[in-house]
Amino acid sequence: MRATRVTRMFRDFKERRRRKRAERNQSILVRYQAQAADRREAARTPPGQLDPLVRELIDMGYESGYLDNPRARKIGELLNSRGGLGLMQDVYYEVLNWHFVTARELQRAWHGVGDWQA
Repeated sequence: MRATRVTRMFRDFKERRRRKRAERNQSILVRYQAQAADRREAARTPPGQLDPLVRELIDMGYESGYLDNPRARKIGELLNSRGGLGLMQDVYYEVLNWHFVTARELQRAWHGVGDWQA
């Protein structure tokens, strides 16, 4: 009988320790995500200073996304003709600051434009 009580106490201790670790890890993750979002927001170029094509891409991210939009690929081709891969990367990172999740779609939409590879 005593062994069962000790076993139960040990199991309860382990469960409390697991919950405490999970809560700590969750708070660390939330804090890290908030800091990363703050860094991305601080790195954004103010909307009034953006190139019209970049602004169009950012607006597109809010509306329809990039994969099913042929205009996104056309903008990639225009950027490639203007400045090549370097300019496309600069624009991609600006869009990434505005749309962290959907920027991956832009990367895939531009696959094969100039030297761009998703």
